[in-house]
Parts: sequence; C-alpha cells; structure tokens
Amino acid sequence: MFPQLFSTAAVIALSTAAPSPRSVDGFAAIPLSWKYGGLPKITADIVWGTPGQNSSVETVFDTGSDGFWVAGPNNLAFYGTKYKGDRGPCNETLVPYYDWTVSTTHTPAVDNIFSYAYAGNAHIVKTFYTMNDTIGFAQSSYPKLPNRRVSVSNETLLATGDDTTCGGYSTDHSILGMGPGADFRKDLLDDGVVSSNTLSIWFDQAPDDLKGTYSGTALVGALPPSSKYSGSLTTVESDWSQGNYYATTPEFRTAPLNNTGNTSVIPLEFTPATCLLDSGSPNLELPISTDITNITGLTVVPFTSILAYEGSCESIPAAATLDFNFQNVTISLPYRNLIRGYLDGVEPGYCVLSAFLGETSCTLGAPFFSAAVIVLDDANKEISLAQGGISTGATDGLALLLVVMLLFTAIALHWNMSPDALLHSQLVGWGLGMIVASAMGHVGMVLLRNRYYKKHNKAYVYTDKWLVVAGEAILCLSYVVVLGTCIFLLTKAQCSDTKLPGCAVGVAAAPILAILTLLQMFFAGKSYAQFRKMRKAEEQSLEQRRRQRSTSSVGSLASSGQSTPSERFRDETNIYMPAPDAPPSIHSPPGGDPYQAQPVPIGRHPSTGGYHPNEYNSLSHGVPMTSAPLQQGFAPPQQGFAPPQQGFAPPQQGFAPPQQGFAPPQQGFAQGPLPAQNTSIPFSGNFSGNFHGNPMGMA
Repeated sequence: MFPQLFSTAAVIALSTAAPSPRSVDGFAAIPLSWKYGGLPKITADIVWGTPGQNSSVETVFDTGSDGFWVAGPNNLAFYGTKYKGDRGPCNETLVPYYDWTVSTTHTPAVDNIFSYAYAGNAHIVKTFYTMNDTIGFAQSSYPKLPNRRVSVSNETLLATGDDTTCGGYSTDHSILGMGPGADFRKDLLDDGVVSSNTLSIWFDQAPDDLKGTYSGTALVGALPPSSKYSGSLTTVESDWSQGNYYATTPEFRTAPLNNTGNTSVIPLEFTPATCLLDSGSPNLELPISTDITNITGLTVVPFTSILAYEGSCESIPAAATLDFNFQNVTISLPYRNLIRGYLDGVEPGYCVLSAFLGETSCTLGAPFFSAAVIVLDDANKEISLAQGGISTGATDGLALLLVVMLLFTAIALHWNMSPDALLHSQLVGWGLGMIVASAMGHVGMVLLRNRYYKKHNKAYVYTDKWLVVAGEAILCLSYVVVLGTCIFLLTKAQCSDTKLPGCAVGVAAAPILAILTLLQMFFAGKSYAQFRKMRKAEEQSLEQRRRQRSTSSVGSLASSGQSTPSERFRDETNIYMPAPDAPPSIHSPPGGDPYQAQPVPIGRHPSTGGYHPNEYNSLSHGVPMTSAPLQQGFAPPQQGFAPPQQGFAPPQQGFAPPQQGFAPPQQGFAQGPLPAQNTSIPFSGNFSGNFHGNPMGMA
C-alpha cells in the first residue's frame, strides 16, 4: 500500500523483484514499461556502456520485428517531405542516443550496411555498422547484460508530409526486435547466457493512477513465476507460417459496464483466422463490430470506429472487462487498461480508448500484453497464455518487511539471553502470537475481498458503502493492533529503564509503525472518498447516456437504410489500398462517380487531420497513389466510344487529341510491381506510432 516508503521492500519481496539473470541460471531479464500519452508502445529503458550513460535510451520492445538498432553519435533524422526514402528539408539529432565513444567496454565497429523499413517505407532507419557493448537498465535491480550486439543508426528518413516549419518530429530512438528471428535472442542463446530461446512476458497490476506507468518483465530462457498469473499457462492454437507470432482468433465477449446484464458474444464484422501478438503496436485492432457499444454502453469517437467512453475516464467501472476467449483460457482486459491518452483534449467529452473496431485483420498490441502472461516457445512453435496483471509489486514486500521487522524486534529485545531463556521468553511468545494473528487477519481480508468486492488491479471496487467502511476499518484496526503490540513489548521489556542493545531496535520500530498507522487511516478516508466520487460519476454518466439515447437520431438513420457517420468513415478509409504487386485500382466511394479522378482520402481524422491508425496496416501493404485512378478510370469510356468512332468518321478524328493527352498518365503508372530503386513515392499527411516491416539489405 505504501511502496514509496521502503525501497528495501522490493528486495525482501523476491517474487516481485527482478530475477537475477546469470549464465548458470540460463535466463536473462529485461524490465518493461508501458507509459501514458498518445499511442504509447511497450519500452525498455536501456543504459548503454561502461560507465553507464547518464540518460537511458527508450527502446521499443517489439515482438513484431527482429532487428535490434539504436541511434548513435552524429545521427540525423530527416523529415518534412511527402516522398518516401528522401531526405526532407528538416532534420534533428535524436537525443538521447548511444554514445559508444565514451564507453570502455565497446568492441570495434564492424561494417554492416543495413536498413530497417516500417510503415510501408514511410519510416526508414539506416545503419552502417554493428558493435558489442554492455546493456544496463534504468531499473538498477536488473543485472546488466555484457557484450550485446547492436546495429548503430546514423540516419532516419521520415515521410511526414510537406513541412518547412521544422518544428520537430517525434520518432523512435531504438527498437529491440524480439520476433521469432530476433538477433538479440539468438545471440543470447549462442553465447550461453540463456538455456533456451523461450520468451516470457508479463506486467504487474495496473498503477492506481490512470496516467501512471505499467511495469513488467521479459524473461529470455525461462518461464514466468507462478505468482505472475492466475490459473495455469495454457497453450493455444497458433500459426507460425507467416514468420510472426499469430494465435487463432479468440471469441470476444463483454458485459454492460453498469453490471446489469450477462456477458455476451460480440459479433464480428470480419473473420480473420489469426491475431498477431505485437508488443510494438500501441493499440488493439479488432475485427469486432460496433455492436459492442449496444452491449456495454460504450460509444465510438464521432465519424470513426475508435472505441470511446462518453464521460470522464475515471468513471469507467474498474471491474468492466473485454474478454478474449481462447481455447481453454480466457484473458480479461479491463477497459481502464485502454486509457492511455489517445486524442487527449482533441475530442471533448470523450474518454478515447486504444481500440479500433471493424478491422479486416486482428492485432493484439500493448493493451493485451498488460493483462496477459505470454510465453512464446520458438523451439516447439507454441504460444501459451494465462491471466496476468495480478502481481502486487512492492505492496507484498512492505507487508513482509513489517512481519520480519517485528519478529526481529521481539528477538533483539533480549538477544543477550541464553538460547534456552530466549526460546521460553514471554516476549518472544507475544511477538510470534501477534505475527500469527496478523497473518490470519490478512488471510481473512483476502477472502473477504474475493467474496464481496470486485477486484481490479490494486483497486478494490466496493459494491456497497458499508463494505467500504467495514473493509477500511478492519485494515486500520490491524495497524493499530500491530502498533499497540509493539508498544506493549517495549513496555514489558522496560526499554525506557534499561540499556539492552535490542531496545534501540524496538524504539526505532515504534515510530515507523506509528507513521504507517496514520498513513493507513489517511488512505482509508481517501478510499471512501474515491468510492463516493466513482459512484457519483457513474450515476451522472448513466443519466447522460439515457438523455442522449432519447434524442439520438442514429437509430432512425439505421432504420431508414442510411449509413451512420462511423459507417461512412469506415467505408472511406479502410479499403482501396493497392498492394505493391497489384495494378492500381480506382477508388469509388459509395454513391460517387467512378470516372471522376480524385485524390483518395485515407483515414484522416476529422479533428486532428492526422491519419487514422487503421492506415498503418494499409501502408505496410500498399502505396497511396493519388493519380492511379486516371488509367483505369478512363478505360471504359475509351472502349465505350468504339462503335460511334466506327459509325461516325469525323468525330473519330476529333477525339484524337484527348486520347493522346491521356498517354502520359498511362505510362506513368503502368501495371505491375512498383520499381524497387530510384523511385520517390509521394506520401501526404503524417503518422505516429510504431510500424513494422521486414529489414531489407542495402548494397
């Protein structure tokens, strides 16, 4: 409850601290974070070199790619152009970066020209050499990994749209690829640091603050501790043929947020066979339909298929979950885990969630990882899952610290006794009795919470006002009993009158316990206030939705056969992206003129002007070509005029110039694959987030 008070609590609570990855143990540990703001990705804060650099480099932890690179000295990121692969007019140095020049443990550079492409080549990272060095972490309790190989990047090319203001552009400074072919994992195995290539990933309970940072761990070469998940690890059906981690698409279920109905299956709008497990993706991209809004009382951001809650984020019930039903295992993802600050302040009145509906494919990104324990076994080609987000962090460590402190206080009070007298000491008996009583009280509180309260991470959502009062009163009383017992022991030992060495320990423990007791009382009052605030917000939100439903015209639109704003947005954004090896195809919005050549609007959000995240997948499969409709769009009219041309010779000659005028567009966009080299492809708009692509070798 007070993890900030004692850093030693994390040391005592061994199950919650970082495991020590030594070669004799056969595994390595990496601390993970999932921060708040926009569309955040799962990251590891890496401290490079010896001595460790002052600033850690935020590194994307990415199960959707294989390469490991970091920005190095004299790096430049170019932006401000719509052409992919070109240097824009703006540039900046990515800071912080890996400055190997000040490290004493780096190896000589090895020439290795390579390029990593993301977002359909809209984000290209060029590296020219690799080297080995020591990897440490901002969380110093995680041991360092010496002599790790990384590609050092000197140039990043970003197609962000035309921009001459050069006001800065946010992009990744480093990506640690952890996919099936990851060099980092292979090197650990080849060097004998780990005993297997198995990758385990989990996160602890969500932070109390909705804007707080989630903390987790990745283990290479070992399974997760059983304290990190509930139930058992269950192997689910998977597909390894695509070179990434794909699990069979689960059944999606949910219940009303106000807990007034049973769990229902959410209908699918599309039926992809598998879902990609991608920690480098900042959101969920789900094939479910917007019927989820009818089941839950949620809504979507106007003119989009982005899931949202109409009201404050704090008023979303902590116990409400989106359930992923895999074969023999269910992962329950709290809707609150989807609150990561996407479109903060852009859509007033909405709490926008990191989930996008109606997708043709399925991607389980960072939010899914926050609630699941995931084991990726490359050797046996198996994916195993369990319910995660349950371990308690430093709170258990603090409780254990209190018990150990009191035990040693009781013993230390009379450590100058003979062993026989110490064992028969009344004080030791009182101390042990108090510890047993506290343990029984703790077990009773756990049973009470599991029976009568709804649990969500560290927060317990009390369903009744009197349960709040009773529960918090019991906790406060337990602290008072512990404090009183300690004072009683000190009095019986006559510590105020004697100079026994153990008395100093007991006297020091008493004020600490007193402070903890006062803090517990403070947090008890705060818990009750939060309960009242949550209940009031829920009531206001429900009343607001009732009023809006009574005046809404969306139902009349649906009944009349007209498309709703979200349906129109989806129709205009989620399709019509040609693959690189396919001929250009015409974009014809519903009801539009197929022969009117217009630039294709691809996923622009009406408020931000930025691209809808649905476009990320499209960009990885195709290239927007605003002039593409000219070729095929005008072909039917040319064929349609053939009979009149034969029947009317003079008009045939009159149409000759227009036919010649269309020749350049036809030549400029010939059917077939796009040229791979020396071609600048226009790109309009901007993008953010993490994208994945296969690394491409460069001569």
